[in-house]
Amino acid sequence: AARFLRVHLGDGSLDGVRVLTAGSVAAMQTIQARGRKLDVGLGWFRRRDDPVDGGEPHLEHLGGGGGFFNMMRIQPGRRRGVLVMGNATSYDYRRVASAAFADDCGAADQWFARSRGRRRPATLTE
Repeated sequence: AARFLRVHLGDGSLDGVRVLTAGSVAAMQTIQARGRKLDVGLGWFRRRDDPVDGGEPHLEHLGGGGGFFNMMRIQPGRRRGVLVMGNATSYDYRRVASAAFADDCGAADQWFARSRGRRRPATLTE
């Protein structure tokens, strides 16, 4: 999932290898249909009631099942993203993503410290 996120932030390339064309990535990230609650692209969506993180719109992809829930959020304009995988069927993933996107990541560090004393994991660029 992290590599998929990096492909989308890298305009279709990962570690110097072209995986998708830039046009394919742009098409997947383009909102294709607007709804009452969700605007959707090809594999990505945007909730109409979500605040814009740091003034930059974001796209999401969610997934889950019995005992787990995952969230991937990207801000293509800022070329950044966050991936959260949890062993729970419900948690406040919007708050986690917003904290991760905060310009001062101190909020994310505080959230992870409260979550069973664990440190914030390394980012993809660390």
